Amino acid sequence: VRVPRPAAAAAAMAARLAVVALPLSLLLAVRAYRKGSLSRSGAACAVATGTLAMTASIRFGVTLIVFFLGCSKMTRMGAKRKAEIEGGDYAGPGGNRTWLQVMSNAATASALAAWYMTMRAADGGAGAGAGAFAAGATEQRLAFSGPARAGSLVQVAYLCHYACCNADTWASELGVLARDWPRLVTTGARVRPGTNGGVSPLGLAASLAGGLVIGAAYYGAGLVVLGPAAPGTPSAEWVALVAG
Repeated sequence: VRVPRPAAAAAAMAARLAVVALPLSLLLAVRAYRKGSLSRSGAACAVATGTLAMTASIRFGVTLIVFFLGCSKMTRMGAKRKAEIEGGDYAGPGGNRTWLQVMSNAATASALAAWYMTMRAADGGAGAGAGAFAAGATEQRLAFSGPARAGSLVQVAYLCHYACCNADTWASELGVLARDWPRLVTTGARVRPGTNGGVSPLGLAASLAGGLVIGAAYYGAGLVVLGPAAPGTPSAEWVALVAG
């Protein structure tokens, strides 16, 4: 008996939810809580957002994991220097982010993931292309013509969201460690490290690197889960690198 494509897509998502998404999200959240990167509320929220992302798409999940682990690492860098600058406002070397901080980064992306998941279930997982590996019915190549256009736009929106978040975090966490005081972006005046609107060469370079890392992660995950495009299959995977 042939299973209808929408039902197959839904089954693939349910299987990933049980086998991969929820256990991996729990593991990462517990690890982050023990290291002081997340508070209890932050860890609970991270489980929910991580499970949704990984259920919707392997590439969404990889992107979120790269963002989370990279930002956690950047937060820990130069902890002594950051404690001196921030004084009583310093949240500790891990950041101890609450649910509100988690959702400020993940709310829009979670809505996009839910939207994408609904779209993939409705169209039955069309667009993965021949050679797809472990992709199930949830993955779709980036292509901006034909039926894949809408799903591709949602993917790029998701990617751009985390590229911006990653760039901002890397710039903040590394820029504050610059030896020279930053300059205010509006007037060019020198301001104390950590001042809102202050920019430095180190912070700008970190911002660029943070965005590129997310783009590369999304593109690389696509190479693994989708494989090479079949002849005649529309593909614009390079957009992931540019968007990052």
